[in-house]
Amino acid sequence: MSITKKQIKNLKKQYPRNSIERRVLNECLKYSDEPEDFFKDVLTYGCSDGIIGILTYTEDTHKFFDKYYGVIMDMVEDYRDNTGYFVNTGWDIKNDLAWFAFEEVSRQLANELGIDY
Repeated sequence: MSITKKQIKNLKKQYPRNSIERRVLNECLKYSDEPEDFFKDVLTYGCSDGIIGILTYTEDTHKFFDKYYGVIMDMVEDYRDNTGYFVNTGWDIKNDLAWFAFEEVSRQLANELGIDY
Protein backbone atom coordinates (compact mmCIF):
# COMPACT_ATOMS: atom_id res chain seq x y z
CA MET A 1 0.00 0.00 0.00
CA SER A 2 1.30 3.41 -0.95
CA ILE A 3 1.07 6.31 1.51
CA THR A 4 -0.53 9.42 0.03
CA LYS A 5 0.02 13.09 0.79
CA LYS A 6 -3.59 13.20 1.97
CA GLN A 7 -2.78 10.58 4.60
CA ILE A 8 0.23 12.64 5.72
CA LYS A 9 -1.96 15.76 5.99
CA ASN A 10 -4.51 13.83 8.07
CA LEU A 11 -1.81 12.42 10.32
CA LYS A 12 -0.38 15.90 10.79
CA LYS A 13 -3.67 17.03 12.35
CA GLN A 14 -3.18 14.53 15.19
CA TYR A 15 -0.12 16.37 16.53
CA PRO A 16 0.19 19.76 18.23
CA ARG A 17 0.98 22.67 15.91
CA ASN A 18 4.53 23.25 17.21
CA SER A 19 5.53 19.61 17.65
CA ILE A 20 8.52 17.89 16.08
CA GLU A 21 6.08 15.46 14.46
CA ARG A 22 4.41 18.32 12.60
CA ARG A 23 7.80 19.66 11.49
CA VAL A 24 8.75 16.23 10.13
CA LEU A 25 5.43 15.80 8.34
CA ASN A 26 5.66 19.31 6.84
CA GLU A 27 9.09 18.45 5.45
CA CYS A 28 7.68 15.19 4.11
CA LEU A 29 4.99 17.05 2.20
CA LYS A 30 7.57 19.37 0.61
CA TYR A 31 10.12 16.67 -0.18
CA SER A 32 8.49 14.41 -2.74
CA ASP A 33 5.21 13.33 -4.25
CA GLU A 34 5.89 9.95 -2.64
CA PRO A 35 5.95 10.21 1.17
CA GLU A 36 7.74 6.85 1.44
CA ASP A 37 10.72 8.37 -0.41
CA PHE A 38 11.08 11.00 2.27
CA PHE A 39 11.11 8.53 5.14
CA LYS A 40 13.38 6.07 3.36
CA ASP A 41 15.87 8.82 2.48
CA VAL A 42 15.91 10.33 5.98
CA LEU A 43 16.25 6.93 7.62
CA THR A 44 18.87 5.68 5.18
CA TYR A 45 21.05 8.75 4.77
CA GLY A 46 20.17 10.88 7.79
CA CYS A 47 19.99 14.62 8.21
CA SER A 48 23.75 15.00 7.89
CA ASP A 49 23.37 14.51 4.12
CA GLY A 50 21.64 17.90 3.93
CA ILE A 51 18.34 16.51 2.66
CA ILE A 52 16.32 18.35 5.32
CA GLY A 53 16.26 22.02 4.38
CA ILE A 54 15.28 23.24 7.83
CA LEU A 55 18.30 21.46 9.37
CA THR A 56 21.04 22.20 6.86
CA TYR A 57 22.85 25.07 8.54
CA THR A 58 24.28 25.04 12.06
CA GLU A 59 22.30 28.15 12.98
CA ASP A 60 19.10 26.29 12.05
CA THR A 61 19.97 23.10 13.94
CA HIS A 62 20.80 25.16 17.05
CA LYS A 63 17.44 26.98 16.86
CA PHE A 64 15.65 23.63 16.42
CA PHE A 65 17.51 22.17 19.42
CA ASP A 66 16.80 25.22 21.59
CA LYS A 67 13.10 25.21 20.66
CA TYR A 68 12.64 21.51 21.39
CA TYR A 69 15.24 21.13 24.14
CA GLY A 70 12.97 19.39 26.67
CA VAL A 71 11.45 17.02 24.13
CA ILE A 72 14.85 16.19 22.66
CA MET A 73 16.41 15.49 26.05
CA ASP A 74 13.48 13.19 26.91
CA MET A 75 14.08 11.38 23.61
CA VAL A 76 17.78 11.01 24.42
CA GLU A 77 16.93 9.55 27.83
CA ASP A 78 14.32 7.18 26.35
CA TYR A 79 16.83 6.05 23.73
CA ARG A 80 19.42 5.31 26.42
CA ASP A 81 16.86 3.49 28.59
CA ASN A 82 15.54 1.40 25.67
CA THR A 83 18.84 0.53 24.01
CA GLY A 84 21.45 0.82 26.74
CA TYR A 85 23.43 3.18 24.49
CA PHE A 86 24.10 6.88 24.64
CA VAL A 87 23.32 9.00 21.58
CA ASN A 88 26.59 9.49 19.73
CA THR A 89 27.46 13.16 19.43
CA GLY A 90 30.49 14.84 17.94
CA TRP A 91 31.86 18.32 18.26
CA ASP A 92 28.47 20.07 18.02
CA ILE A 93 26.03 18.55 20.48
CA LYS A 94 23.11 20.84 19.55
CA ASN A 95 23.51 20.01 15.88
CA ASP A 96 23.82 16.27 16.44
CA LEU A 97 20.89 16.08 18.85
CA ALA A 98 18.67 18.12 16.52
CA TRP A 99 19.43 15.61 13.77
CA PHE A 100 18.91 12.71 16.16
CA ALA A 101 15.48 14.02 17.18
CA PHE A 102 14.36 14.63 13.60
CA GLU A 103 15.51 11.16 12.53
CA GLU A 104 14.01 9.46 15.58
CA VAL A 105 10.62 11.13 15.07
CA SER A 106 10.83 10.18 11.37
CA ARG A 107 11.45 6.58 12.43
CA GLN A 108 8.46 6.63 14.78
CA LEU A 109 6.19 8.13 12.11
CA ALA A 110 7.40 5.66 9.47
CA ASN A 111 6.57 2.82 11.86
CA GLU A 112 3.15 4.34 12.55
CA LEU A 113 2.51 4.56 8.80
CA GLY A 114 3.76 1.01 8.19
CA ILE A 115 6.62 2.15 5.93
CA ASP A 116 9.47 -0.32 5.51
CA TYR A 117 12.87 1.32 5.44
